[in-house]
Amino acid sequence: MLAYTLRRLLYAVPTTLGVLLITFLLFRVVAGDVAGAFLGPKITPKQRADFERKYKLNRPLLINVSEVPQRGLGALLDVQFVHFLKGTLTLSERSFFYNEPIWRLVLKRAPASLALTIPIFIDGVIIALAISLVAAFFRNTWFDRVLVVGCVMGMCVPELAVIIVGQYVFGYVFDWFPIYGFASPRYLLLPAFIWIVTGLGGGVRFYRTVFLEELHQDYVRTARAKGLAWPVILVKHVLKNAMIPILTQLVVALPFLMMGSLLLESFFGIPGMGDMLLSSIQRRDMPVISGLTFIGAVFYILGNLATDLLYATVDPRVKLQ
Repeated sequence: MLAYTLRRLLYAVPTTLGVLLITFLLFRVVAGDVAGAFLGPKITPKQRADFERKYKLNRPLLINVSEVPQRGLGALLDVQFVHFLKGTLTLSERSFFYNEPIWRLVLKRAPASLALTIPIFIDGVIIALAISLVAAFFRNTWFDRVLVVGCVMGMCVPELAVIIVGQYVFGYVFDWFPIYGFASPRYLLLPAFIWIVTGLGGGVRFYRTVFLEELHQDYVRTARAKGLAWPVILVKHVLKNAMIPILTQLVVALPFLMMGSLLLESFFGIPGMGDMLLSSIQRRDMPVISGLTFIGAVFYILGNLATDLLYATVDPRVKLQ
């Protein structure tokens, strides 16, 4: 397993560099005038020159051949891509708006996002798995049909509409929850409830399909023939054998544990990573966008690796070679 893990980590290096190259091309080349986008259309030539000098935007993009005779090979490294690569990998690039390195902003914002997302992630998965097991057990009954219709309807309702209605009903009409701020854990109850409700539809439908496939397997009939109770079969056997597709689906959510929810954090005033990313997109704060994109890519790569390692744990037939 150690050799497999090291090999996968080595494979992740070119993938990460590819993500950084695409990010650089999108936010530095395709985006066009970075200084003008951030400072606005009324920017003066002096402001542009000072801004580009401060953030190394006055250097060539990828290659610098013209200064090699005067400065030597060091001129080849004095390009925007190298400065971008160094600043993003170390999260030391400074934000245009906050004028702080990205790592410091992450340390300030990550606790709020993790306080919201980790409990939601765990509770949401447990609730969705429990409902899906019950729906699969009562398949083709009125309960199952009503649940499937409810899931489809829930998937069709935009998250923004649920947030607005939830804030109005539970925050304004009944005054059960605060709807803006991060003064105490109580402020996270309503956004957590909304996030779980909006995510149940897709999760329950996916898990129900996986469990229905397992319920038609021979080992389920064998377990019933031996006299095992249905709760034991569902939890001990069906759930265990369905873990591979479940783990594959869960890894997609890993980057959002760090980033939080863009809409929830913005509408509920939670000072997390999602709120910072959304405000940075509005302000054209390219270093923050690039840094958070890199963090999300790293989380996704590590999540894929962790999922492959867990495959061998939940299914002995899987061999890591």
